Amino acid sequence: MKAIGRTDRFTLLLTGFIVLVIPLWFFNSLLKTSLQRARESSLGQLREGLLQTAEQVRRAMTPAEYVKEVVQEVHREVLPRFTPDLIKMQPDLDFGKDDFDSDLPLKLLRALQKRGLDAILVHVNTPEFEESRSWYSDELARQCEEREFLDMDLTFMNYSIASNLYQQLYQRVWPRSIANFPAYVGRAFQIQRYKYTYAYLSRFSEMFGAHDRVIEVFTDYFGQQSVFCYSYCAISAVTLHGAYTVVIPQKSVRPAAILDRALADNRPGFKISSVRSGDDASGFINTSDGVDYYLKAPSEFWSHFQFAGNANLSAGKGRNASLTIRISGQYQPVIKALAAKYLLFRLASAIILIFYSAFAFHFWLFGFSLQLSSRRKLAIILGLIVILPIIGVGALTFLSLQASERVFESHLVQQTVNRVREVELLNEENLLRQMAAGLEVKRRLEADASDEKYLFKILKRPGDDLKWFTNWTAAMVEAHEDGRIDNYSGFMLAASPNRVIDSLVDKYLDSLALLKITRKSNFSRTMTLGMMENYITPEQEEAWVVHESTVQREITHSAATGKAILLVVRDTKGRYRLLYHRVLNSDEHVYRYLSRKANNDPAWFFRRGRYGDVAFAVRLYKGTDLLMFAWPVDALTSPEMIANFARALSTRDSGYSVVRSSNDFEVRAWRYKKGESAIISAVGRSNSSNFALVGLAADMLFPVLLGYAVLLLYFITSIIAEFINGPVRIINKGVDALNNENYGVMIANFSEDEFAKVTRAFNEMSNALKQREMIKRYVSGALIRQVQTASTEAISNEGRMVKIVVLASDIRGFTSISEKYSPAEVVDMLNSYFTSMEEAITLYGGTIDKYIGDAVMAVFYDDPTLENSVTRACRAAFCMRQKLAQLNAERRRQGLFPIENGIGIDSGMAISGSIGSENGRKDFTVTGKVIEQAAELEALTSQSESKILLSLNAAQEAGSNVTCRDFNATALELLHV
Repeated sequence: MKAIGRTDRFTLLLTGFIVLVIPLWFFNSLLKTSLQRARESSLGQLREGLLQTAEQVRRAMTPAEYVKEVVQEVHREVLPRFTPDLIKMQPDLDFGKDDFDSDLPLKLLRALQKRGLDAILVHVNTPEFEESRSWYSDELARQCEEREFLDMDLTFMNYSIASNLYQQLYQRVWPRSIANFPAYVGRAFQIQRYKYTYAYLSRFSEMFGAHDRVIEVFTDYFGQQSVFCYSYCAISAVTLHGAYTVVIPQKSVRPAAILDRALADNRPGFKISSVRSGDDASGFINTSDGVDYYLKAPSEFWSHFQFAGNANLSAGKGRNASLTIRISGQYQPVIKALAAKYLLFRLASAIILIFYSAFAFHFWLFGFSLQLSSRRKLAIILGLIVILPIIGVGALTFLSLQASERVFESHLVQQTVNRVREVELLNEENLLRQMAAGLEVKRRLEADASDEKYLFKILKRPGDDLKWFTNWTAAMVEAHEDGRIDNYSGFMLAASPNRVIDSLVDKYLDSLALLKITRKSNFSRTMTLGMMENYITPEQEEAWVVHESTVQREITHSAATGKAILLVVRDTKGRYRLLYHRVLNSDEHVYRYLSRKANNDPAWFFRRGRYGDVAFAVRLYKGTDLLMFAWPVDALTSPEMIANFARALSTRDSGYSVVRSSNDFEVRAWRYKKGESAIISAVGRSNSSNFALVGLAADMLFPVLLGYAVLLLYFITSIIAEFINGPVRIINKGVDALNNENYGVMIANFSEDEFAKVTRAFNEMSNALKQREMIKRYVSGALIRQVQTASTEAISNEGRMVKIVVLASDIRGFTSISEKYSPAEVVDMLNSYFTSMEEAITLYGGTIDKYIGDAVMAVFYDDPTLENSVTRACRAAFCMRQKLAQLNAERRRQGLFPIENGIGIDSGMAISGSIGSENGRKDFTVTGKVIEQAAELEALTSQSESKILLSLNAAQEAGSNVTCRDFNATALELLHV
């Protein structure tokens, strides 16, 4: 083989150096970047985790949260069957009858006392609010003489919470609110609070609770302390299964217990402790193995601490006055492991480059020749082809997946935040429809030329039921230029006047000089805004009422959030009126499009992605409280969604956070917008399946591997071309010739190694294929296989006796056919006929012995793996008749003449062997009397109906497998098989 020149050596060495250096450089950069990113990511994750833990600790240190957690713990102990999943269940109608009974108040009280809390009131309502059961402390019993009316009032409060919650959850009214209304609730509805002294207990009118939440209310009683009111309503789609309310005084809540519970809530990877530090200890402080975060106790805790100190003189300020919470977090252990891997890789890379330099120097001076056989050369080259890509791909995959968490996180964050933005756009579109409703009112009023005074008769149009008005309207105030003011509800009914709004629109109309009456300012007009808790200046008042634009504010005294549009309208007669069109965002009907989605397309709230699945929800709030209006309903029981909504409401901002566990992570995104009552929440969970890993590998590794593979392929194929490509190319040409059925092609001997043996073997094979192909043209394939499987001695013998079944068949009237039609037509007919007959015979294991003019003689040998040979011959005969019928049908469609045949079958012994001259042509065939008998039977078939005759001997062998009838003394006519 030709030696490699110096130019080729240089090219080969340079290519090898590039092939070696590029992956080493790439892996070095990847490891270095991964180490840097891992350190940055670990620090970011650690700080995010510290902030999340700090928020949980801060919330846990509020007395209201402590009371809620303790009561919920009591609930799980006393009422274990009433879980949050109850709203998804279909229990029996009497579910809860044995739980919400007369013993429940004392059970709840004892469980609270066991945990260090006391109560002044425990109120329980039985299923469907038929009755109530209560326990009163001695102190409350002395101050409240109307306990029966207080029980009914608490019952009505819980009923209102439960029925509203039922309607919000299931988008329908509780059935008993319409028919068969509970009598006890009906009596409670008629109570007039102001007549009873309990109305002043803890500002009872402000104690309208909320389901599964704690309301803190200040009271002048019990030593001027706050009380914590917790309510729970057991609801399912079937009915209201009961409710209870617990009122706990502030004095029973110990600050030490709050602190202990908050410090005991350790998250994995973080340690929470209380320390005594100066005022400057706050925020993040880096340590040698992680980060510490210091936070001060919340103001609610200190207020309660001061109260407890006043109530208990033995508890002075002492060291607790400088109480600071420290949350410690440590870096992930993977950082140290990744740094060690990076150092080890750099050391291994240096060793590899030294060895390659030494080899390149030796190859440049002396060349390189392997005194090995082609087999070993091929093994070495294939080893390079297989091992190098596997090592490269494996290393790339391993390193990429090591650093893939950050990539997953980034993509999932973007996917989750984008989902929030999509819903935000839909919500903005929904809010624009509110404004459009007001503008449509203005458009119709401007076109009015009648003297009609009723607003909705003016707005009415043929075929328009004004449903768009009811969808987007909570209230409408209409001020006329003559001083008349009309108030309407969102259902187009007259409503009671709203003094604040009436004074605002009246004053605004007067400021525009559109009021055609003169009257002095009165108290209600000048002090309108003073009715609210905070005084509002004229500048603020002007900002509240904006002409032909929407404005939205939170009204403090009612904790309501609303949108309004103020419109000045001039009709065709020149008359002016001022419209104050208001929509309460907290009303469910404003977000009816979400209800339609939840009912008709629940999957809309869930989206699958390559890197994770994102679920989103929308929930309404009012002031500082989250309402039970949520889409989908599952968001009310999802801990992640509940935490998201609570965080958005407490921080009143938009953002996201990442929560990690041992094997996966989730992204929580939220959106709060001032002036809107809908909070949007989305939770993205990472995929634990391998599909995401496959997608990542395809996205990250394919471009790099493609370029590297091209360079590697050039390097390896250069070596292959020197050793193997030439001989293989020559042999491949010979293979292509055989593939094109050019049998007998020969290739010259071009090598003295193993390829010489391959060449000789190829030439012998080509010659044998040529001979076999020539033989196949004259005998059947089955006969060839039989000769090939027989030994040489057996073939040379005169023959042997074998048991066979012979099937003889020929065409009726063939002599007249050959005389009547042209030779081309006869040959075409015979070819199509023999093709069909051969298919039928070979289908059932027969072998065609010979063709004699228009006759076919087939032989069926015994085969233990197949059924009886006579039965197979009979089946073949029937199949031949069917194929003949099909052939005749096709010939008739072509306008050709039909043909007919007959079949005779006999069974017996015959001589099988090679028959012919000693030195000339021989024919491997069978002979014997059974051949003649089958032919005689075939000649008699012209007188039979089925055209198939069977000898008595053959029929006896077939037995019950065939159905025959007598034909003559020596034959039977085959009817069915």
